[in-house]
Amino acid sequence: MVRLLIELWRIFVLRESAKKGELSWRVGAMAFLFVVLLYAIALPATILWVNHPGYKPVFIAAMVLDGVLFVAFMAWAIKWRARQKAARAAQRSTTASTKGLTEGN
Repeated sequence: MVRLLIELWRIFVLRESAKKGELSWRVGAMAFLFVVLLYAIALPATILWVNHPGYKPVFIAAMVLDGVLFVAFMAWAIKWRARQKAARAAQRSTTASTKGLTEGN
């Protein structure tokens, strides 16, 4: 039951983000492809390590690579979101100033 509530909350948050214009098909596709990339790196290394314990360094290297990729992607995402937010704010201020000029005439 708790898991169902968590999933419903996630769907609600995604809908709110989509309404605000923060979530588009491009953002969803990038997130999906990023998750696929992380799994494509980690899963083969994990299977190799489980079947051949001597390959533990390969597993550790894959997990470190996944961690570095995750941190880099999150840093890029935060920077990208800040740029998008600034662009939306600039567009709103330009639209507001344009409306003020046309209403005054």
